[in-house]
This record gives sequence, C-alpha cells and structure tokens, in this order.
Amino acid sequence: MRALPLFALLLIAMPSLSMAADRDGDGVPDDLDNCLAVANASQVNSDHDRFGNACDGDVDQSGTTDAVDRKLLAAEVGARRPR
Repeated sequence: MRALPLFALLLIAMPSLSMAADRDGDGVPDDLDNCLAVANASQVNSDHDRFGNACDGDVDQSGTTDAVDRKLLAAEVGARRPR
C-alpha cells in the first residue's frame, strides 16, 4: 500500500476555506462571518459587539433590540429617503 503525501493528508484532515459554508456569498466563511444573512465582506463592526454593522439591530447600544431601536432605525431610514 502506497502512503499518501503529507499535503494530501492535510487536505483530508482540514477542510479548506473554499469549501466552507458561506450562506450570504460575501467570501467570508460562516464560522468567521459576523453577519450571516447580509453580505458584508468588510466585516465592519463599529461597536465591537458580536454583530457586523450590516445586521446590527441594537441601534442605541442598550444590549437588546427593542421598540426604541426600531424607532431610531425608522427615523434614520426615513431621513435618507429622497423626497
């Protein structure tokens, strides 16, 4: 029986990043992605919580997403809407 080269054993033992799941298609594997539902290749996370800016719903940084956050977000979205 012929022995497998070391690199072949490594490929078998460790899945490559290119084979890792990337549900949002941003090029960042899900296990490293801070926003799984929205593509955010930059992974910007301004407030350094667990969620990237692209999907961080805690607008007021209170630690929870609640009615206050929804009002703040609605006001921000409305302010950017062309009139």
